Amino acid sequence: MKHLLTELLDIDYPVFQAPMAGALTSPDFVAQVSNFGMLGSNASGYLSLQQVDSFINKVQALTTAPFLGKFGRRHERQVYLS
Repeated sequence: MKHLLTELLDIDYPVFQAPMAGALTSPDFVAQVSNFGMLGSNASGYLSLQQVDSFINKVQALTTAPFLGKFGRRHERQVYLS
């Protein structure tokens, strides 16, 4: 199923895994979602910047597929990563 959104994000399916704060997601979960052709994402509302960096590094070690690294208001930015 290809259309503009899937082509722009380089994913197979227009499905976004919700960024669930509070330790509901893990790097393995985010990577698996991305590996299945959807857009995995992490939430960092309760994480320090060091924890966010560690989380992202772990996801990148598990997949080369795109995923969304979401930084909450506390961190004042959002970044799309691949």
